[in-house]
Amino acid sequence: PPLPHNLFYPPLLPFYRLLLSHPTHYPTTSFIPPHYPASSPGYKNAETFQFKDEIGVIVERVCHLVPHGLLVFFPSYRLKESVVERWKSTDQWDQISKLKSVFEEPKGSNRRLFEETMADFEECIEGGGGAVLLAVCRGKVSEGVDFANNAARAVITIGLPFPNWRSLEVKDKRDYNDRHSRELNLLSGQDWYTIQAFRAINQALGRCLRHINDWGAIIMIESRIAGNERYRKNISRWVRDEMISVVRCDEAFDRLEVFCTEKEREGEERKAKEEEEKKKEAERKEKQQEEQEIKEEEQATMPSPETESKSGSSSSTSDA
Repeated sequence: PPLPHNLFYPPLLPFYRLLLSHPTHYPTTSFIPPHYPASSPGYKNAETFQFKDEIGVIVERVCHLVPHGLLVFFPSYRLKESVVERWKSTDQWDQISKLKSVFEEPKGSNRRLFEETMADFEECIEGGGGAVLLAVCRGKVSEGVDFANNAARAVITIGLPFPNWRSLEVKDKRDYNDRHSRELNLLSGQDWYTIQAFRAINQALGRCLRHINDWGAIIMIESRIAGNERYRKNISRWVRDEMISVVRCDEAFDRLEVFCTEKEREGEERKAKEEEEKKKEAERKEKQQEEQEIKEEEQATMPSPETESKSGSSSSTSDA
């Protein structure tokens, strides 16, 4: 039967979770119905329970499909805290926690707390478990931390992190640029405002790819990018050139499942090849060591020139 729009309606939730976790369904544990739309985190929409619940279901689904570490970036601490509060008031927080350990980027300048959180996250990843880190664009995680290899096999960004337009500093900067854009060759106030958002989001997107053999999936929950070329061109080119826009979540999840499966297989093949090369190198060194030992033994058993000379002198004296 079709899924209800609100997956958190208590009487129906256990039934649909049981139904959709059956192994004959594809993807294997789909919690998203085919007609389920990708969420659009507009300012008003982001305040609704429906939006927060949909984001929770999407994060849960990604946790099923993506191994190891997952980073989720919110546009602000306020929205992150609001979404987490909603998840904890339903069963969504518990559902995500069953799949991966959940960590939150601390707010404020407490360096010790931040380092402890990151150490716990890294320890969880290194121990072979999965972990989710809920962070914020322009925070310490998005701009100052590398998440190579298993630390981040996927990054989810929610919305666009525009600066607070109510801020007096932001208003003054926009007004200044608008007044002096021609004489000082400045961006217009709106263009400056837009670029600030995309600088922050591009920083967050780059967290999961830190070297040539690294891999990770990037999931942007934002419908405005697909239909706005001005927005799209502000995405980093290495992301923009590979970007695929989808309307329904099921298509995105199908692609994600195939992508992760292929990358895991490639990683296993690369690891097997590296182990084979290490084995051959070890055998080569062992053979060299054996040859060196044989050579040293042969040299030890051969008489030295002095011994041969003394032996010859003794023989001559005896003959005389």
